[in-house]
Amino acid sequence: MYDLYPDYIVCDFKGFKEGDLGLYYNKHLKLLLAGRILNHKLIGRVIHDGLTKKDIDEGRYFRAFRIGYTYGDWDKYDFIYLGHVTNYTTLTGYLNFINTRSNKEIEAYFKAKPLVNEVYKLS
Repeated sequence: MYDLYPDYIVCDFKGFKEGDLGLYYNKHLKLLLAGRILNHKLIGRVIHDGLTKKDIDEGRYFRAFRIGYTYGDWDKYDFIYLGHVTNYTTLTGYLNFINTRSNKEIEAYFKAKPLVNEVYKLS
């Protein structure tokens, strides 16, 4: 998608800060990235393609991007910053995230939780 606005305006609109390192989630593709904001661009690698065992059992096999795919300028409009993995692994990380984020980010947090658990074998 062609950006109509410069990258720095999109970053400000989405609340991304320069150097934000951690997990990013795209709710439309159910895609989980490990990424970072550098020079107002989202640079990241796909760590989960969105397909869970339940999806495969139900006959859904579509993958927009394979695990390991790296890109230097992901479209920032659809991604939500989920913070660090410690938000999923520690109680203090979880409480800090829940207390400081918007409802949209909290909703994405719970949608991405099964993907994070699968990637990091937390369950």
